[in-house]
Amino acid sequence: DTPYFAALGKLAGWAHEEPEDELIKKFTDIILFLQKQNLENKIHQYLAKSRNQGLTVSERHMLQEMMKQRHLNAQDRN
Repeated sequence: DTPYFAALGKLAGWAHEEPEDELIKKFTDIILFLQKQNLENKIHQYLAKSRNQGLTVSERHMLQEMMKQRHLNAQDRN
């Protein structure tokens, strides 16, 4: 019952010409990219809020945790 149902149904039924292991790698890479983008967006939102109105203690803690995660992700790629 979402607007994405039809598009996802088409993708699920699509006959891919690539080996399954290559599709799995591409899918995993896309998910990791989306997770990274989501983390970056959240960090930028907290930083903007920090500049404009300040953060609560729990928001500061969340920002610190997200910054740590970003740092760990960067280390994993190297």
